[in-house]
Amino acid sequence: MGGPPDSPAGMKADAQFPSRKPYPSDLSDEQWDLIADLIPAPNSHPNFPEASYERREIVNGIVYLLRTGCQWRHMPHDLPPWQLVASYYYKWKKGEVLVAVLDRLRGMARAAEGRSATPTLGIIDSQSAKTTEVAAERGFDAGKKGEGQKAPHPRRRMRTVAGSVRVAGERARP
Repeated sequence: MGGPPDSPAGMKADAQFPSRKPYPSDLSDEQWDLIADLIPAPNSHPNFPEASYERREIVNGIVYLLRTGCQWRHMPHDLPPWQLVASYYYKWKKGEVLVAVLDRLRGMARAAEGRSATPTLGIIDSQSAKTTEVAAERGFDAGKKGEGQKAPHPRRRMRTVAGSVRVAGERARP
């Protein structure tokens, strides 16, 4: 990651000459060691010399963008060029490299909590959920563009008040 002070950021050179100050989003050595084998070696890019930027700096550029939410063109100039970082991000996203990284990190986090590395249960939290044909209340939710079991509107929930039934927002009926 280092290089003489006049070399561009992330260019391969001696590690004894740091090329830039680290950003808070930069991966630590321990973090990099966890995912380094999942990140493919850089390929040549038409505008840049082959493998001139370290994989770790490319990942640092991607993490910087995701952590700060900045636009590609607003990436700092001491990270690899935004075009290069963007091309690797989209290539790795399409090639499921990022999914493999997230799967590994999620599995490690779950194992550290004493749970199975792979989730065994999923929870759906939705106002409309697909149901079978024998569902009691069915309707169409135009906002969700689908049919399914509908959660009752909060103002239309039936409530029992002192032996009488009432709909929320209305007066009690005997």
